[in-house]
Parts: sequence; C-alpha cells; structure tokens
Amino acid sequence: MSRSGNQENGWDRKPRLSSNQVNGDVHGAALQTGSVYGGVHFHHATTTPDLLHQLPPVSPHFVNRSQELEDMTGIATETRGADQTVLLSVAGLGGIGKTELAVRFLRQLGGRVTGHLFVDLRGFARDETIQPTEVLHRFLRALAVPAGAIPPDLATRASWWRSATTGRGLGILLDNVLSAAQVRALLPGPGSHVVVVTSRARLAGLTLHGAHFVHLDPLETSDATALLIRLTARSADTADTHVARRVATLCGGLPIALNAVGVQAAGGLPLSSVESDLARRVSRLSVLSQEEESVRSAFDLSYDALDAATARTYRRLGWHVGPDITVPVARSLTGNTEVECTRALRTLAAASLLTDHGGGRYRFHDLLGLHARDKARDEETALARDTALHRLATEHAERARAADRTLRPYAGPPMTPTFTSPEQALDWLESERANLLALVEDAASHSHTAAALGITEGLWPLYLHRRDAAGWLQAATATMGLIDDPPTRARLLSKQALALGYLRHHTEAQTAFDECEQIWEQLGDTWRVSQTRQRRGLLALGLGHSSRALEHLQAARTLQEELDQPHDLAITLLGMGRALNQTGRVQDAAPLLRRAVETLQRVGDANHTTRATIALARATMTTHQDQALGTLDAALNQAQERGSLVAQAEAYEALGDLAAYRSDTTGARAHYGKAVRLLMQMGSTDIAAQIEQRAGQLGKHE
Repeated sequence: MSRSGNQENGWDRKPRLSSNQVNGDVHGAALQTGSVYGGVHFHHATTTPDLLHQLPPVSPHFVNRSQELEDMTGIATETRGADQTVLLSVAGLGGIGKTELAVRFLRQLGGRVTGHLFVDLRGFARDETIQPTEVLHRFLRALAVPAGAIPPDLATRASWWRSATTGRGLGILLDNVLSAAQVRALLPGPGSHVVVVTSRARLAGLTLHGAHFVHLDPLETSDATALLIRLTARSADTADTHVARRVATLCGGLPIALNAVGVQAAGGLPLSSVESDLARRVSRLSVLSQEEESVRSAFDLSYDALDAATARTYRRLGWHVGPDITVPVARSLTGNTEVECTRALRTLAAASLLTDHGGGRYRFHDLLGLHARDKARDEETALARDTALHRLATEHAERARAADRTLRPYAGPPMTPTFTSPEQALDWLESERANLLALVEDAASHSHTAAALGITEGLWPLYLHRRDAAGWLQAATATMGLIDDPPTRARLLSKQALALGYLRHHTEAQTAFDECEQIWEQLGDTWRVSQTRQRRGLLALGLGHSSRALEHLQAARTLQEELDQPHDLAITLLGMGRALNQTGRVQDAAPLLRRAVETLQRVGDANHTTRATIALARATMTTHQDQALGTLDAALNQAQERGSLVAQAEAYEALGDLAAYRSDTTGARAHYGKAVRLLMQMGSTDIAAQIEQRAGQLGKHE
C-alpha cells in the first residue's frame, strides 16, 4: 500500500534513527543510521560528472612552485594506498598562492582520482565561516545523496559522508581553513583520497590525522619578476627587468599583489609609473606589516585606476553579506541598470578585483572583500550602506516570494510573473540559497521584518521540493523573533512544525503545532484550526501512525464540513483515504477518495487530483484490476507531463503492487525499481527500502 506523504504539506517519511530489519539490495545513496540487520548492501549512486569537477580554473600565470609541487607529489606517491588517505596541509600568508598551488597539484593527479570536490571555508573572511554541517550537505549532494535524505546533525552527516566516500579515490580541496576543528568532520572514509587543506596558519592539530605540512614563502625576487613580466606581456629587456624587480620587491613577492599591479601595467601604464606610485603608497602605510603594505598598496593602485562608476560598484559590493555576487546583487547595492552592472562586474573581473566563477556569479578573494569594505567605509555613508542593504534584502525577498508563488499558485493572490516555469523558480531558489540565508539573517539583525519574512516564506519550496528543512529552519529562527503579528506567527509555526517533524524533532514539532493551534483558536479562526489539525494528521501519516493520523484528520474534517473550504476538505479526505489504504480498509477509503477526486478536479488542483486518483486506484485494484491499470497509466502520464516526482513514484509503486497481485513478477520488479529511483532522488529512503524489500520477496512464495 502507498506510504508516500503529502508533498504540499511538506511531509514524506524520513529514515527512522532506530533498529530495523531490511532484506535486499538498496541501490543509490541509501545510507542508514542506527543499527542495521539483514542483508542490506550499499551501492554508490550514479553521480552527475559535473558535480565532481568542482576545482576552480587554474591561472596561466604560475611561476616556480616546482619544488613544492614535487614535494607534494612525492608525499602523495609514497603515502597513498588502497585505503590510505593523503592529507596535505598548505600554510602561508594570504594572497601567497596557496589555492593556486593546491588546484594545480590536484589537477595534475589526473586519473589517479575519480573526481574533485572543492569548498572555500572562508576562514578569514569578514563574515562567518562556513560550518562543517553546510559543507557536508554540499558534498553529499555532489555524491548524489538526495537533499531530503541528509540528516540534520553534524555527527550523523559526518558518518554518512565517511560511508559515501569509502572505497572511492577523490581529490578534495578544503580551502581557506581557520582551524583543524573545521577539517576533522570533513575527512572522508577509507579510500585512496587526496585531501589538501589550505590555511594562513599551520594547523598542528591535523598531525593526529597524519597530515604532511607544506609551507609557502613569498616568491623570490627573480620569480616574482618573471611573473610580473609574464603578466604585463612585456619582453624581458634589461630596462624593464630592473624596474620590474623593484615593483616585485614592493609587492612583497605576493602573487595576489603582483597580479593586481600587473593588470594595470598590461593596460598600458608604464612600469616606472607603477613603481613610483607603489613606493609612494607604501611609505604612507609604514604602520602596517610589510605584507600588509604590499597588498594594500597593490589593491589601491588597481582601485584608483577604475572609472568612478566602477569604483563605486566595487566598494559597495563590499557591503554584500552573502558569498555570491550577481548582477541583481550589484543592481540592488548600486541602483545602476543591469547593463551598467554587467559591465562593471566584467571590468572588475578583468582587473583581478573579482573572481569569475561562471554562470554570472562572482566572488571576492577575502582580502579584496576587506579592501572593498574599507573603501566603502572611507567614501560612503552609513545611511547609504543601510539603504542599499535594505534594498538588497527587500528585492531578494520579492523575488523569493515570486518563486514561491510560481511553484504554489494556489497559496495566495496572483503576482506579476517573474519566472517562466516552476523549474526555473526552483533552480533560482537553489542557486541563491546561500545568499538568501545570509540576507535573511542580516535583515533580521537590522529589524527589517518585511524583508526577513519575505525571504523566509519564499524559501518554503526548497523544503517542499528538496527537503531543505535545516535551511528553512535557519531562516525561520532568524525571523521568528521579529514577528508579533499573531496570524503571521501562527503561519510560520505551522511550517516550522512540519520541518521539525521531518527532522524527527517530534516534541518540538508538537509544541509548535500546539502554539499555532492556540493562536488560531484565540483568534476564532476555525478554518486555520482545521488546517493545523489536518497537518498534524499528515505528519502522523508520514510517520506511519495511521490510527493517530485518522484521529487528527477526522477532527479537521468535522470542522471543514461546516466551512466553505472545499480544497482543504479534499486534501483532508485524501489523507484519510491514504491512511485507510495503509490499514487495509480499502472499502472505507474508496468513497472518501472519490469525493476528493471530484472536489480537486472542480477547484483545479491538477497535482492533487492525480495523487488522489492513484490512491483511489489502490483502493479498488483488487476488485477492478483492469480499470485500476488504465487509471494508473493515465495518472502516470499526467504526473510525467507536470514533472511531479512524488506522483510518479506513487504511480509506479501502485503499478508494482498491482502487477504483484496479478503474479506478474517481472512487471512488478520493473515498476518497483522506477519508484525506488524516484524516491531516492527525493530523499524518501525508508519508503524506497520498503519497496526494495517487497521486490526482494517477489516469487519466493510461488
């Protein structure tokens, strides 16, 4: 019988963290916590190749790190074995070229690794570092573990990460690390991996994990000179070489500083002018360390070469609280047109003041981000900053709400179309997730309630479709403290309860539901009370508690029968029909499901009409087999046309059950296999395991 939860109400059952017994093979990223008994075998999921090629591009300008590359290669060759991970810790000053060295080293390993993973932990950035829980989420997604299947807590995520990487041979770059503690949870399971960690500090704590240490010094003057000449595309004649040597010395041998001034010289500025300008700037910064002088002076030189509009864009981008800079971000912070912002971002990337990550997304090196922020502090007002950040959060909130409305058009009044399809809206939310979470926290810290609320509610589809419960709860936690409007608070509490329930925080979920229902009762809003009871029932249904689900759903039905809310009543009837199907009471389920189908068709909810039709076919398949088969085939086609993975999985599971009832073992296995693949993609791994178990039992009792 079908066990899929109600997607719109955000509930599909997640793997229980308790002992269980399952037989058969679970293919894909099906990882189990708790105790496992029986013949379960875990197979690596098929991973999208692009997700395992995450290293940044290498620069064509790379000078004389041959000794370090040779040392690192030697260590990797001597240490690496079938189950032996090579851990290399590269330390050195900011801007010295640690990331470039690490990327080149990992790339030259070639076929000795099966893929590359990369993360910038932003250990020395001006805002918060990326937490290991977030990194593990990204890495597990890259290994094709469905978002909804990823556990919320660090310890369990780390365990799954080790399991998912066991037996592989990955090249992993953990860049810009602040401390050894950030690294420990990110170390992979046994396998022939090569892990490179970069930091400005020597991470002595990694000694316990068998780390080998590499220290990078500034480039020798001769190497720094060669790099500068290469950057400026000049011939190495004697006069230019002498000037280049003096410029290289003023840059402290730091590649990031050499790159910044090299761009200016390549643009036509004589090297002699670069030298005199740098010398003047360095003398003004004598209170700084030599390295700080070199970097600041080089950045100032590049900044002063910008036209006024681009310089304004550069310093205002320093206000951005998120990791990714896009044209919409630049527009919000500057008020400029899309064309002007596009041109400015390209100019800044060409001047090596931004890093182009492709797809219209840019990032600051953390030193450049600090420099831009300093320039904004010196040349902009606090009012301008607050206004720009408020506009940035507000505009992202509006776009997030538009994405939500595109995905859930029935959830409120129509909005001006922003996205051309639900898929585009969902992709935007996914790509902007990190920025949106940073913006909602910043907006909340400045009491920008409307913006914080808009982003939080706009992120809800990421929970509904990708099961990003942790991300949504992070946004809700930041926003909830600002909300004193009872209806709004109750609306958030209801969603919070579903997300908490999905993460198996049952007590907290029930507490949120209790407060939510109390608010609606105090306000005398019977409709909302009925919705809350409906969601309690759907949560219980998702947990497999059919009797409890029926109690809550019947309480909701009693209220909804008296209200003119046909859509809500139909969803409640659908939930009751599913619960009755689960308990084998199909004769009781059928009339409720017929009524649900009729109502959902009338109100125009195509998605739930299809799902109710599937549930009805389940209730009648033993008495009307041919009719059920035709109904399920038609429902499957409808679900495929709309791209509804939940409905497709339900249809395939029902078709498998029907085939099994008709003793069609081959057909049942084929349908079950398709259902399992879809469920794994959505993260419903426990349901997938149960279907695999049914498939494993086919033919054994014939």
